[in-house]
Amino acid sequence: MALTHFSKRLVRLKDYQWLLLCWSLLLCIICTNCTIYSVFIAKERADFAASLFWALREYGIWLVLTPLFCRTIQPVSLFNVSKGVLLGFVYIPIALIFNVLLTLGSEQSVSWQEFLFFNWHKHTIAYIAIYLLWRFHAKANKALPCPHQATNSETTQENQASVSPPTHEPDEARTTITLDGRLIEIDNIHYAQASGNYVDLFTNDGNVLVRATMKELQTLLPSHQFFRSHRSYLVNLTHCETVLNERAGHGLIRLRNGQSVPVSKSQRAQAHQYVTTYP
Repeated sequence: MALTHFSKRLVRLKDYQWLLLCWSLLLCIICTNCTIYSVFIAKERADFAASLFWALREYGIWLVLTPLFCRTIQPVSLFNVSKGVLLGFVYIPIALIFNVLLTLGSEQSVSWQEFLFFNWHKHTIAYIAIYLLWRFHAKANKALPCPHQATNSETTQENQASVSPPTHEPDEARTTITLDGRLIEIDNIHYAQASGNYVDLFTNDGNVLVRATMKELQTLLPSHQFFRSHRSYLVNLTHCETVLNERAGHGLIRLRNGQSVPVSKSQRAQAHQYVTTYP
């Protein structure tokens, strides 16, 4: 039980926090390995500071590039591999240039051409690992949304958010909407999540990222069918199964496909009402 709780908390970390945690663990392993080599293989005095400096010289630049990568990749779709490849041609050369400057400053016997030849693959592998871990964590985070622990300012924003409670009144016979040039079946939408100037639609056919705001989306969808459970989430009541109460007054709407959608404190009572009474 404790291990499951810890894994859920780990999944709910932000992308850059989770990746920085992985990098910190890797640097600790490298330092420990260098220290063990010095003591047991080279029969020298352990110098943990030197080992740490070497590890930071080789991979420390990624502690800076990782948050930048997460910030750059975040607005695009989870499965947009092409942008991941293009970003690799930006971040890998930056890491190599930084590495070359530090290495040539401490090792005059190595030419920069020789260094690049023997080290380009290390940073390429590092970038690929970051991208794959980011995709894995982002996908896990989508499947297990984390309700925000709202501060007073966030609670105020939630209360001020434009929320249109379902009326259960018949709507016009509208079955599709057009967003960002895409035709989307309304009933196929499970829920929508705000992402800056974009909205991520979770549908029967997978994720669809469209350039729109939650307010714009809300005006297009039938008000009797879609509920604004949170200022960043809009859920299709057709796919809702039950509402779970969480700590600090928040809640979760459990969908029939096993996914969960956060419910803010101000909307939890309405969520119980709409989910249990929706036809």
